[in-house]
Amino acid sequence: MGRGARHDEGGQVLPVLLVLFVGLAATAVALFQMGKMTSLASEATSAADAAALAAANDIKAQLQAQVATIGYADANLVSLSRARSEADEWARRNGGRVTDLRMGGFSAKGLEVTVEVETLEALGSDADSVDSVGSPAISDATAALRVSFLVPKGIPNLGVSSARFGSIPGSDWKEFKERMAGGLDIVALGRLLQSYGYAVGEHPAFGGVDPVHSENSWHYRNGAIDVNADHFSQGEMAAIDEIAGHIRAAGFNVLWRTTDHWDHLHADIGAAGGAVDRAGPGMFGPAAFEVELVE
Repeated sequence: MGRGARHDEGGQVLPVLLVLFVGLAATAVALFQMGKMTSLASEATSAADAAALAAANDIKAQLQAQVATIGYADANLVSLSRARSEADEWARRNGGRVTDLRMGGFSAKGLEVTVEVETLEALGSDADSVDSVGSPAISDATAALRVSFLVPKGIPNLGVSSARFGSIPGSDWKEFKERMAGGLDIVALGRLLQSYGYAVGEHPAFGGVDPVHSENSWHYRNGAIDVNADHFSQGEMAAIDEIAGHIRAAGFNVLWRTTDHWDHLHADIGAAGGAVDRAGPGMFGPAAFEVELVE
C-alpha cells in the first residue's frame, strides 16, 4: 500500500510541472511581445522624428526657392505632397511609413509641420496573448521652422505717386471690395490708393521696408502698407479719414488716429473687428528659417 501511495504522488508531479511549464511559456511569450511592442514604439518615435525634420527641411527649401524666384515666401504655395514624399523616404529609412502630414499656419512658434508614422513591422500572430495581433506601433512628431525676419536697411521708401489727387469714387470702392471677397491683396490696395495720389510705402512693392517695426510686423511678411496724404489740399487727416472706413469695409485691419498712427494710416491683412483673415498667415518677406523638433 505504501509503495502504491508513493506511485500516485509521483504520478501527480508531471501534470503540475506541465502546467507550470505552460504557464511560464505563456508568460515568456507575453513578455517577449511586450518587449517587442516597446521596441516598435521606439522605432516609431525615431521614424516620426526623422520624417518631421525631413518634411520641415523640404518646406524650408521650398520657401527659400520662392524668395529667390518671386521675392517673397508664402506658406500657402508650399507643396505638401512633395514634403510628404520626403518625409516618407526618411520614415522608411527608420522602419516606418507616413500615415498623415499636417502643416499649421504661422504662429509665435514659427511654421509647424506634424507627421504621423506607423512602423512597417507589426506584431505577429503569437501576439494574441497581448491582444495586439498585426498591430504596428504609431507615433507622431512636430518640427517647426523658427522664423527670423531679415530687416533690410538703407532701402529708400518713397511710395509717392504722380497720379491725380482726389476722392476715390464709390464705384471704384465697390469694385475693389468685390475683388477682395476672394482673398485680401495688400498690393492691389496700395495700387488703388496710389492711383489717386496717396503715398504708399513700407512694402517691397512700394519702395522697401525700413527697420522700424515690431519683430513680427506684417510689414516684414509682405502683408502691410503705410499710407500718407501730405499733398492733398484738404489736409492729410481729412484725406485719410475719407479712405479709412472703405479699407476696413474691404476686410483689412486699419490703424489710424491711434498711438503712433496720427501721421499715417497702416493697413494689413490681419482682418479687424472679427472679420475673417482671408489671406491667412504664412506669408513672409526676407527671412531665415531654423528647423527644430517641437517637444
